[in-house]
Amino acid sequence: MLALLPRETWAAPDADTARLIAGYEALEDLIDNWERYAGNKEEVRGDSVRRQIGTVGSKSPLVGIRKVLLKKSVDLDQMEDFGKLLTSIDANAYASIFATSGKKRGYMFMEDAFKDCKELKTLYVQILESLGIEVPSQ
Repeated sequence: MLALLPRETWAAPDADTARLIAGYEALEDLIDNWERYAGNKEEVRGDSVRRQIGTVGSKSPLVGIRKVLLKKSVDLDQMEDFGKLLTSIDANAYASIFATSGKKRGYMFMEDAFKDCKELKTLYVQILESLGIEVPSQ
């Protein structure tokens, strides 16, 4: 007799797909809880943002995510844009830590990082859709 398994059993995503979804969720969490991670005008927390996007530490699902995108054969233009945005977020978050004087203060760097995070999320959705991966509820 043939038994049908629940859809969750036979449609389980492969490890790379699961990692891409987890990376998207980490980015969405960062944006939704920006002040908790990034701080405010009085105190910026650049390294906290960098941990979330996977450029500091090793716990974020975004650590090494570009390799996963490469394995999934993501469009090279999208890969390049993804890398540029990730680098820009990292650079602004890093600069915010040291910007205590001058025209551009730490929180201003974090505002730029937040803008780039939102752009990255939009691009991430496009990438997931191009791979046929259902975007987690937004």
